[in-house]
Amino acid sequence: MPVKRDYISVKDDDGEKLTLQKRILLNTVRETYELFLSDNNITHSSLSLNSFGNLRPLNVLLNSHMSHCSCVCSYHENINLLLNDNFNIKIRNNVVDPTKQIQWSQWVSSNGYMNKQEFHDTIEKCLITLKKQLPSFFIHVFIKRKQSAHFEALKLESNDESIIIQVDYSENFKIDIRDAVQGYFYTSSVVSLFTCYVWHSNGGFSLVFISNNLSHDKYCIGATLDNLFNKLKVKCQYLKEVHMFSDGATQQFNQKFLFRNLCRFAEKFKVCVKSPFRKCYAVLFFNDFRSKYPGIFLLLLMDKELSMELEVH
Repeated sequence: MPVKRDYISVKDDDGEKLTLQKRILLNTVRETYELFLSDNNITHSSLSLNSFGNLRPLNVLLNSHMSHCSCVCSYHENINLLLNDNFNIKIRNNVVDPTKQIQWSQWVSSNGYMNKQEFHDTIEKCLITLKKQLPSFFIHVFIKRKQSAHFEALKLESNDESIIIQVDYSENFKIDIRDAVQGYFYTSSVVSLFTCYVWHSNGGFSLVFISNNLSHDKYCIGATLDNLFNKLKVKCQYLKEVHMFSDGATQQFNQKFLFRNLCRFAEKFKVCVKSPFRKCYAVLFFNDFRSKYPGIFLLLLMDKELSMELEVH
């Protein structure tokens, strides 16, 4: 949990007091237990579920302690809503009657806004809805796992010349004043937080850019990234390569204007910039004929189900 006061105090074996940051266990205890047995080739008879649960560190909290999730994936969440609401409780016990009326929820995009809608129909209709979503869901999970493995491999290979950065906008921060008058509640100021974490040979460090621009548009992204690359060149003097990861938001990072920004950053800061993109793969080659040809931009359209990487030299 990221908030500074989200911590607990424990005593070590020597009786000294330690402060540990709280962590959230995203899986259930049983799921984590099964994964632990599988990864370590341990049988159920050697370690019981109750013993495994008792060994859970004090600073690792269950999923129920998380207040809310505001950035969950719609692919995963819609499948979870179908499975959790129906398969375990309703469908499994009532599959003998496919015409039985049930209720389920789904996240639906309407006029540019995501809304959670409830549906009332038969079990058969629910199964059809699930079947339609499975192909895109499997592709999404495959891409997610490949990108995650690629991301973890890059972190291990990071050094003084090649770094990995993860950027994203945090939730807008509301500026509060202690002992404020009642009217301030409706007129309080809000700032945007652009967060970045950098992995390099000596570990890593974090950066946060605070701005009163709440638009989060391509202009704000470009100005913030320009400031970020300036700081990276100062902190990493031997920098030659930057792997940039984001949440892939179309309105912020995964769009054509970022192509131009990455090309500009590569030429301005003399670094190779790589960033994973969905649906396309772009490579910019700068050769010895820069005076006549500033660059050759090659855009290869790929299968929409694949996720490729934009590499700028």
